[in-house]
Amino acid sequence: MEQIGQASPSSEGDSNAPTLAGPTSRTPSHGLRVYPLTGYLHNDEEKDGPWAGKIILSLDGGGIRGYSSLLIVEDLMSKIAALEQDTSWIDENIKATYQLYDEDVKNVRCSADYPWKGQNITVRDERFYPAHYFDYMAGTSTGGWAPSDLLNCSEPQADASQAQRNNEAKEQYTRFGDNVFGQSRWFHMRSVLWYPRPKYAAIKVRQTILEVVRLGLRDPSIVDYEVQRETLAMDPRRVGGGTEGPFVHRSFLNESSPYNRGSASKMPIWQAAMATTAAPVFFERQHDGNDAYIDGGLGFNNPAKIAYKDVSDRHALPPKIVISIGTGEKASRPVMPRRNQLGDIMGSSDDRRQRLKKLVELVFKHSKNWLTDVDEVVDDMGFMANMFKFKFTRLSVPNDIRPGGHCLGEIPLDDWRPKDGGRTTLERLENLTNTYLAQAETRGMLEECARELVLLRRQRARTERWETYAMDVTYRCCADENCHPGPYLKNRRSMRRHFDEKHGELTRDKSPREMENILNTCRVVKDETGGARDGSASRRPPRQGTNGIAR
Repeated sequence: MEQIGQASPSSEGDSNAPTLAGPTSRTPSHGLRVYPLTGYLHNDEEKDGPWAGKIILSLDGGGIRGYSSLLIVEDLMSKIAALEQDTSWIDENIKATYQLYDEDVKNVRCSADYPWKGQNITVRDERFYPAHYFDYMAGTSTGGWAPSDLLNCSEPQADASQAQRNNEAKEQYTRFGDNVFGQSRWFHMRSVLWYPRPKYAAIKVRQTILEVVRLGLRDPSIVDYEVQRETLAMDPRRVGGGTEGPFVHRSFLNESSPYNRGSASKMPIWQAAMATTAAPVFFERQHDGNDAYIDGGLGFNNPAKIAYKDVSDRHALPPKIVISIGTGEKASRPVMPRRNQLGDIMGSSDDRRQRLKKLVELVFKHSKNWLTDVDEVVDDMGFMANMFKFKFTRLSVPNDIRPGGHCLGEIPLDDWRPKDGGRTTLERLENLTNTYLAQAETRGMLEECARELVLLRRQRARTERWETYAMDVTYRCCADENCHPGPYLKNRRSMRRHFDEKHGELTRDKSPREMENILNTCRVVKDETGGARDGSASRRPPRQGTNGIAR
């Protein structure tokens, strides 16, 4: 592997900066004007540190209506990008409250940027990703496999604009609609000619989800995928091995959770996505060995409460911010009492098969209305936010937005018109959501969320921990060409400790600025194939193993 630089006297007068042995430098190291913060501020348990209060993004299930959630996330990220690129709004009071220095409030080009990186490393991916602002993402149903192109923070593509990436995320919904919702079976449990099987074929669902994953990760061959961001996908039921109950697909270890505590999920991303979208009547159950999974939207259509509990159990301090994004309020309409509906079915002149079909539809309709109700979770989260002093924001298109006389909650979960492209359905979703986003109250909530997320990211970017969190950077000792402390050290802190323990004679008399220059010399940046390359980086999840769903 190549070394990316060796220290030289900085442009700010550090004439005593050492020259270290090692491969020839490609890019000279320049002096840092800002030092990274080290020590207790890195700890999740330090209540005054920027890493303590975790931030959760929760996405409701809702079938194709999840496209509305995507539009809301997109609008939030556009507001974040605007605030990051024009920091004139950060006044002296905000600097004092958030303990920010002048260097911390300069305009940045992307969400991975940080003020102490120096000039011998370039952030090559100039976009703003949700995973640099959210510690955890949770979802059910289509919210559980929310488009990896937008939410899987860190897949770099130098020739793609942010708008292009957002369009590609929307393209994933179009692909799912065309290949699945637009291709229902002729005979199924909801067809006129009733047949006891789900509406959509499992093979088409599997193939489409694999295509969506490959599109988002820009790898046509990938099936299994290991993620480094914390994600949760909810299933209301796992049946098998003598157990039955809720199941949370995690990408992290949690020994304290009330739900299937223990190690991270071993399912590949596509399989976890199929498990959380396996809605009865629509899709077949997803099997994994002796276990079977059904739709996460049944019982956990809003996963915010489960996510809050799971994250709270994992950390000593409760989450700081929870942003819950819905797929429209539940449509309110007059409903005939169930007893009358049942009597009408049993007293009809339909044959036995048609009566059985209508009974299945009646049971499905009322169970779905109860199991997918999110209002109780929203009320509980609002109460908990007041009790435990965290910020809870709920964003979902309400029923009073009715252009054309219909609200978002009335759109069927598998609506897709026309079958080729779904343009009518998508335009309807866009019209309803954009009307909601244009309201002054909605804009105010989104702008407030964006400001808080930007300020917290900038606090974290001052710490040494940020480089490992946001960039694909490791370290290798360059003090002595014969010194190879095992594999590459994973972060700057480990490299600093190595110098103290093994090369104290070299660094003992160096100033803090000179020490930072030496550490810059030891940076190694990985390219897309895992090899070292010089001077540019962005966070890129590894492509091996099987674990969880992408964030």
